[in-house]
Amino acid sequence: MFCIVVNIICMGMSYETSQNSYQSAFEGINYFFTCVFIVESSLKILSVGIKGYWISGWNKFDFFVVMASIVDIIIANAT
Repeated sequence: MFCIVVNIICMGMSYETSQNSYQSAFEGINYFFTCVFIVESSLKILSVGIKGYWISGWNKFDFFVVMASIVDIIIANAT
């Protein structure tokens, strides 16, 4: 929960006309939290199994958010 709150605060602190160093810092923070959420989802899947993981609606939502974050990173770095 702490990581989610800190990530939301960091996302809210970025703005369009910020300096490159400021943007780079928040990009690094975004990568860090994306890795944390990937590890969290992976550990949940390993601990309860794939079938057990998909029972919970929250896990489905969490997995969707993690996948969307990965796609966002890929698209942002493809240009």
